[in-house]
Amino acid sequence: MRPNDALAALAVALMSRLAWAGSQPYDCDAGFANWQQGWSAEKIVWCCEHTGRGCDSSDSTKAEYDCDAGFANWQAGWADAKKTWCCQRTGRGCEATFDCEAAFDNWEKAWSSAKKHYCCQKDGRACDPYDCAVDRQTWAGPDAWPEKKQAWCC
Repeated sequence: MRPNDALAALAVALMSRLAWAGSQPYDCDAGFANWQQGWSAEKIVWCCEHTGRGCDSSDSTKAEYDCDAGFANWQAGWADAKKTWCCQRTGRGCEATFDCEAAFDNWEKAWSSAKKHYCCQKDGRACDPYDCAVDRQTWAGPDAWPEKKQAWCC
């Protein structure tokens, strides 16, 4: 191979690498020295699957949880530690967050049940005034619920 041919081959290889890198959603070289803390869960997954970076087998937490197992019921079925681990590394099992100030003046009608639950748990706001599951069997009759509870629950 002549020197000019070798130089041309090197230039083609570099241009191909640059074109490929420019068309990808993540630069798996950027921030690689601190990928465990610096990369998003999506970038970790993509880079591991496509370039083999970000999935170092010496990472002792790599297989700590199977984020596909039980995913259909993750909210009720997963422990908090698994939710946190899977959310940070795969983007699965992340709790939704809501703005508990937005439309608070009309929360009973304007908010979804998920937002009501979130804001009640997080801020103690928008909580139902009655527990409709308590004494459900005696909601009517001699031991009936108070009228306000009946109106709320029924």
